[in-house]
Amino acid sequence: MKKLGLITLLSVLTVGALVGCGNPGSSSEPTSSSEPQSSEVSSEEVSSESSSEKVETNELPAAWGEGATYSAYECNVSFIPGAIAKSKEEPTVVNSHAKPLKDYLHLEGARYFDLRDASEGYGVGHVQGFESVSYFKTIVGTDNQLFYTDADGKYVARYEESVSVLNKIFPKDATLFVMCQVGGRVQPFLKLLAQYEYDMSKVYNVGGWNQLVAKTVENYGGYKVSLGIGASEITYNFGDLTPVEEEVAAAKAQRRSAQLPAAWGEGATYSAYECNVSFIPGAIAKSKEEPTVVNSHAKPLKDYLHLEGARYFDLRDASEGYGVGHVQGFESVSYFKTIVGTDNQLFYTDADGKYVARYEESVSVLNKIFPKDATLFVMCQVGGRVQPFLKLLAQYEYDMSKVYNVGGWNQLVAKTVENYGGYKVSLGIGASAITYNFGDLTPVEA
Repeated sequence: MKKLGLITLLSVLTVGALVGCGNPGSSSEPTSSSEPQSSEVSSEEVSSESSSEKVETNELPAAWGEGATYSAYECNVSFIPGAIAKSKEEPTVVNSHAKPLKDYLHLEGARYFDLRDASEGYGVGHVQGFESVSYFKTIVGTDNQLFYTDADGKYVARYEESVSVLNKIFPKDATLFVMCQVGGRVQPFLKLLAQYEYDMSKVYNVGGWNQLVAKTVENYGGYKVSLGIGASEITYNFGDLTPVEEEVAAAKAQRRSAQLPAAWGEGATYSAYECNVSFIPGAIAKSKEEPTVVNSHAKPLKDYLHLEGARYFDLRDASEGYGVGHVQGFESVSYFKTIVGTDNQLFYTDADGKYVARYEESVSVLNKIFPKDATLFVMCQVGGRVQPFLKLLAQYEYDMSKVYNVGGWNQLVAKTVENYGGYKVSLGIGASAITYNFGDLTPVEA
């Protein structure tokens, strides 16, 4: 297995993508080369393809309203302007001033970014003109990404050059339009930009691919898209960067029993490495040579894969990475498509970040899928989906001493070899996901 010395930044370099960045009236079909091309980008220059035919079509509305927290529907430019549907019949207007993104796809001085790579949904479908930069693999994570988060949720540069590289990939003088699968990755990314003094009046969270494909028909509502077309690769050599010297931090841990360690330490916020069971126990690597021990008491998940009364869940479905690879024994329940979202999922979030039931049966369905009397082990791609999910469980009075965030698939495949360090996995094998017929539920009266 190849270690993560190179992080992949995928950008659309197909003929169709270039056409999509040109005259919006063009009817050319997207094409791609059979062999993706790649180029190594040094720390002195990080660039991507931009159209020379961009035209200014409209004066941009304000990016954010008063008191905004960078959610997709607080931004005045979106894929589907204005509404988050609590039910198909009764959409709830959140921002009646939002304008459709397609009116602003060819602005002079604008850049368009998709925070997914080919394995995270970008390869399945993306809007032409959006450059691929993986949030999980390049920007923020627990391996060798540019930044990581500390115990207070602040972003910390892993390398001395991290901020300058961020500024080169996402130029401060450009107007930035950012999307991902459903908008969830964009929100923490925008907090990162704000922390490093970007002008947030020039940054737009336009939401996610799911909003586009779920609510529009006939050429995706006027958007030009590429479906399953391979994109060329631009790579960045993190080996050229200089790790920041910092003292090793150790998390406090207490044993709950001889059979299973405590799930969470004092003051835990449900991050993967505060939990005492993980794929890769104890360490977040700031460099290959000097890993930082976060929880020296963490135990490997493989020791607890067959506990009586335990359930194992992966918050991805086949289109979100579960089909690419998953640990055997983990059931697939999509966080974005089933649990929390802006369409017809069981819950949505209000302006205060609280979870609100969309249906009268939402909580009972949650309890059936994730039994309260079971010990729950939860994972996703890198652990980011699990954290808000655990907050949801805590809000609905689950016993969090029985809930374990074991992290994500990326941690497993990035740091283990030879049968994935003792884990049995399925690679590219289609698997059934737990789905629910929301048409049988009763919408909560607003």
